[in-house]
Amino acid sequence: MSLDGYAALRRVADVQLIADSGVADLYELKSPLACGAQAGCTWAIDRRTGITYALDEKPLAELTPRRKADLAAAVFAQRRIADTPVEIAEELHCARLALVHEVLLSPKRLVLVTHLASPASGHLSEAMTIGASAYDTDLMTILEQRGRLAESDARRIFTRIVLATKRAHDCGAVLRNLKPENVHVRQAERHGEFEVCLTQLHCAAPVPQDADSDAGTLTGLHGTPEYCAPEVALWYWHELVPPRLPEPPPMYGPKADVWALGMCLHVMLCGCFPFPSGDGVEEDELLRTVNAATFTFNDPGWRKVSEEALDLVGQLLQRDPLDRPVLEEVLQHAFCADALQEAMLAEAGRSRRGGHDLDKLLAALDGDES
Repeated sequence: MSLDGYAALRRVADVQLIADSGVADLYELKSPLACGAQAGCTWAIDRRTGITYALDEKPLAELTPRRKADLAAAVFAQRRIADTPVEIAEELHCARLALVHEVLLSPKRLVLVTHLASPASGHLSEAMTIGASAYDTDLMTILEQRGRLAESDARRIFTRIVLATKRAHDCGAVLRNLKPENVHVRQAERHGEFEVCLTQLHCAAPVPQDADSDAGTLTGLHGTPEYCAPEVALWYWHELVPPRLPEPPPMYGPKADVWALGMCLHVMLCGCFPFPSGDGVEEDELLRTVNAATFTFNDPGWRKVSEEALDLVGQLLQRDPLDRPVLEEVLQHAFCADALQEAMLAEAGRSRRGGHDLDKLLAALDGDES
């Protein structure tokens, strides 16, 4: 991607507006989204089609040239996902990505129009919780309410997060900002099926679709420090002025998302991070701890967690990306296996009502093993 960030944005813009007010000519702006993984965006209706979307407006004056280039790369990565044939990577209803629909560029603003994470998003004024276990909000809000998830719920939600991440990887995109705040979880009724949608894909980046999962083609510190992988954390010291590393760190790839999945699962099961974090921890100190990747399961929160859960967290949070499993192996792990089968059966039931075909889905997963 060119270092000229504004030129990169112009290349990915679908509509270049003469004035900022032109946004309202295309979209009827309703109200801010107050909760969920797209909180802070604006609920809007496309005047041309009547379809509702989430609008994320970014003042150009607040974006550095690098950030502009990164956002353009993220749009390119999302379009690659959207354009990939379903035979290669089919979207599941229960494991979606809130991809960009349209990019508007005005003299002072960049407007990213993305698909809604939930059909009820525009009508939610607060995080929706029903009874003990029905939701329509972001995963972090659920964790703040419950402390940590029951392992049965964690299995089902986590497996769907992995399925959505796998779709991105299969399409040649790395997400680079997986965290509970960006995961929208919907459960229409108690004990019903979980639906997961990954949002805020502004750090996504394209990678070669035929590249090995261990291949490194990405650079730079991206995402949230608490969830970035050790190989990503190294770029913090390279990007300081002046750099504190004698040469750039090795490039990284999709396995950075595997680490972030491990961090998400750790927080879901235990209710805390494996490393010291919070307001009293400086970013340098935090990233040094992340880079060391030393942690234990001594926290009392782990006492009631199954052995297969402990095993999977340990596999995901390996310091060396070569030692982390690929996503196909994660889905076949004992922790995810039953939840994966449940998700596939749910998709098959939807297929009979006009959705997907179970045999095709399972065949696609089996094909990844060969």
